[in-house]
Amino acid sequence: MRIEYMDYLPDSYRAPAARLYLSALRDKLGPVLGYGYRAQMIIAEHIRTDNCIAAVSARELIGILGIKAGKHGFFNPTIRVLCKKFGVIGGFFSILGLMLLDHRTGAGEWHVDGVAVADHMRNRHIGTTLFNRLEIKARHHGIRRLSLGVINTNHRARILYERLGYMNVRQDSIKPFNTIFRFNFDSASIMEKKM
Repeated sequence: MRIEYMDYLPDSYRAPAARLYLSALRDKLGPVLGYGYRAQMIIAEHIRTDNCIAAVSARELIGILGIKAGKHGFFNPTIRVLCKKFGVIGGFFSILGLMLLDHRTGAGEWHVDGVAVADHMRNRHIGTTLFNRLEIKARHHGIRRLSLGVINTNHRARILYERLGYMNVRQDSIKPFNTIFRFNFDSASIMEKKM
């Protein structure tokens, strides 16, 4: 099986990327955007195709790693868009939930917005390769630090990130907002890797 890794997302893969991203990040995005077609459309319409690394095999998107560089992440909805899709109250609710999950990047830092691998392609080192490609791209751009957030209920991801050299630098609690937004987690660790 041949896998092609790209430092961008071809425009024709927006919809598959949105499905894959929402599926992998359902605990974070589902409570504020929903889990169905409307959420997928919002994500697909507001993906920054140059802020990611994509894995494709046999014309199928099998992995995606979103990158936040400066103010621009992989997924960038606006309050106007969310209010249009969910109404004024729902839009503000959604943007507040997303703000809880947001990480401000510092100078010389890239943040992993999210990583997703298709279920049928797991345990084939695709996630690890996406991270390896991220490091190559980061070095090329003079980035000194990579960071990511992992929720306290995602133990498998934490183990992978530690194995890849990421170290826990901070634990952020979102209580009592986890109850308001119906998140199934109450904190997230910020992990970093120096380049």
